[in-house]
Amino acid sequence: MIRIVQVSLALAISLLSLQCSNQEPPTEKESSPRAIQVNAAPAALPTYQCITAQPTDQSMEIRLTGRVQALEKLQLVAEVPGKALASKKLLNEGVSYRKGETMVRIEDQQYRYNLQAQKSQFQTALVRIMSQIKLDYPDAHPAWDSYLRNFEADAPLAALPEVNNEQLRYFLSANGVYANFYNIKSTEELGPKYKISAPFTGVVVSGSVAPGTVIGAGKPLATYSRTDVFELKTTISTADLEYLKVGHKIPFVHTNTNERWTGTIHRFGGTIDPTSQAVPVFVRLSGKNLRKGLFLEGELGGNSLERVVELPVHALNRANQVHVISDQVVSLQDVQPVQYQDKSVWVHGLEKGQLVIVEPISDPIVGTKAQAQR
Repeated sequence: MIRIVQVSLALAISLLSLQCSNQEPPTEKESSPRAIQVNAAPAALPTYQCITAQPTDQSMEIRLTGRVQALEKLQLVAEVPGKALASKKLLNEGVSYRKGETMVRIEDQQYRYNLQAQKSQFQTALVRIMSQIKLDYPDAHPAWDSYLRNFEADAPLAALPEVNNEQLRYFLSANGVYANFYNIKSTEELGPKYKISAPFTGVVVSGSVAPGTVIGAGKPLATYSRTDVFELKTTISTADLEYLKVGHKIPFVHTNTNERWTGTIHRFGGTIDPTSQAVPVFVRLSGKNLRKGLFLEGELGGNSLERVVELPVHALNRANQVHVISDQVVSLQDVQPVQYQDKSVWVHGLEKGQLVIVEPISDPIVGTKAQAQR
């Protein structure tokens, strides 16, 4: 009986211990209001402006644009000194001249007096040696006598008689005949420089010369620009070079006034831009109302492009690669530029549905996570 009571008591103590062990002791946290834990939101991914590639076939027109510039522009410089004389037109900014028209006349009276003095001295020197020529070189005397008789001080100096005798040549040289002759011919070359004529049809861009102005030799007088023919510099993709050649006619239009001109390809540049793969093209133009500074646009038939995508030029890097986003990760994709336009380029190498970043990228982002903004 006592043993049964002991077993029952032990069993009761065990059950009581088990119940106490299942109850957690009260903590300080339970004695205060229950705290609510909030999970932090994940960091937002950077967003880039993208387009979804949709390769299409395009029939391209080759578009040429550029600004009209002067074909020739030069600085007028006086080669001789003197005083500017009055002329039909006052050389001043904005004044136009036809080719060959007199622009500036310089007073040349002193020059003419000096030339006459040189010719007179030369004639006197010939008279002194004629008797010696007649005695020592009788065969040459008739030619030199005729030269002296036909000597005209107001006319350009005639060429000297031909000399085949070496001794006569030495004689003439010793008496200064050749030196005086070439000094006079050199002075005669200055005569036309006292009148400055327009080298081509054009307009004075800057500078002025008033009558009475004292002009020094080598002094710049004005800047003169050609107006009968102009030049337009543009560029073309190397892929389109096969469609153009020297002499090709291209229609151009000024979009503001709708005026039209026809240009002719004159030459191609000798270098290729490594970034755009474009070649300079120089076009000659002429016509009414054509002026320096006009921005013109021209088009001509080009090639057909298959499976191309149009992108902004700045979307390509120097290695002809673009940034694409795939599974929220940025990577580089090789592309092939096939047609450049003003601010865009058509490229091969993109598949349908690819997300291409089209905003300028300055920092390295390859391998980072990002999302597209369309």
